[in-house]
Amino acid sequence: HNMPPKMSITFRIFCIFFAHCAHSAPDLSFVDRVTSGVTLGVQKGIDIVKNAPQFIPTPKELGELGKEAFFGLPSSVLLDGINQFCSLAIATDTNLSRDEKTKPDYRNLSMILYDNKENASFALTDMDKLAQHPSFNKNNPVVILITGWMSNAENETNEAAQAIYKAYKCRGNTNFILVDTADYVGTLYAWSALNTEDLGEIVAPAINALTKHVNISQFHVMGHSLGAHIAGATGRYFQDLTGNSLPRITGLDPARPCFNQGEALSGLGRGDADLVDIIHSNSDGLGKKEPIGDVDFYPNGVKVLMPGCFDIICSHARGWQYYAESVYPGNEKAFAATRCNSLKSLQQKKCNYHPIQMGYSTPPTAKGNYFLETNSNTPYGKTAVKEPKCTT
Repeated sequence: HNMPPKMSITFRIFCIFFAHCAHSAPDLSFVDRVTSGVTLGVQKGIDIVKNAPQFIPTPKELGELGKEAFFGLPSSVLLDGINQFCSLAIATDTNLSRDEKTKPDYRNLSMILYDNKENASFALTDMDKLAQHPSFNKNNPVVILITGWMSNAENETNEAAQAIYKAYKCRGNTNFILVDTADYVGTLYAWSALNTEDLGEIVAPAINALTKHVNISQFHVMGHSLGAHIAGATGRYFQDLTGNSLPRITGLDPARPCFNQGEALSGLGRGDADLVDIIHSNSDGLGKKEPIGDVDFYPNGVKVLMPGCFDIICSHARGWQYYAESVYPGNEKAFAATRCNSLKSLQQKKCNYHPIQMGYSTPPTAKGNYFLETNSNTPYGKTAVKEPKCTT
């Protein structure tokens, strides 16, 4: 029987994965491991689950795939293969052969308070110390960012954290904290995905400790990629622990692979905070396409690639880039979005509702799916200021 083209390609990818299970060579790159598997046939596919982790690429390998394999295969199709593969593996072995080293250790996690002069790092058990730090102002709102897989390249500064902190610093009067989860979301993707629930359980009590110094109404938790799902788990564990909800969780292009509804892993979703707002910038690529929040924003429509991007890594980053730009003074209304069922309907002026803002100024009552257009380069917002006037 003839298979549809997408299913055929996805099936061939699976054949590659299955074929290579018993023939992996540790010195081969992920691309080589996958491509060499074609010639080996599918007879040895019985060990798929035990060998699953080696076929799910590390962040570095996925970055390389962005340059290499994605030119030869449609990226969304390749990711479909990884996604389905991961789901199959997780359904069969929920620990995916993780050992204790790859599971989160409370003692190795920290919260980093960003400061003009020097960032200060605190163990999650030392939130009282963090609150007493001279850079922490108990009268200011607290923004907590959790970055994830592909938020920053290997051995480089955390670009997402730097950009969002710079924007809040310009606005002034905000405590900006990064949850340093790098050790647990930089490993093999499937292990990283499994760690999101454990990390949420660990981070929630730390936030609860901070609420003794700053009123809970002043907290805003946000996450990029897998970090969005860690934020969701944090919100759920916070509710379980305190009986209260966090006021707002923002998902910046929440990760797609391995987070399928009804399966073992719970991702970020409505109900995890009073307001869950989502910015989708790489739909059906590295990011989820489905609306999962109270309000879901689709800049430039439900697309894999954003304007100005030529690969999915770039588009995946647009989620935090759009948000960071919206924080700057003067950009509160730079990303006006209209409730609609598609970008085409919006362009044809079929949706005549009052617009709301994507990003910093999203109203707490927002509900539904919203569409908007952005520029290809900075400033991305259609009415964004080129040179924001900083208050500090």
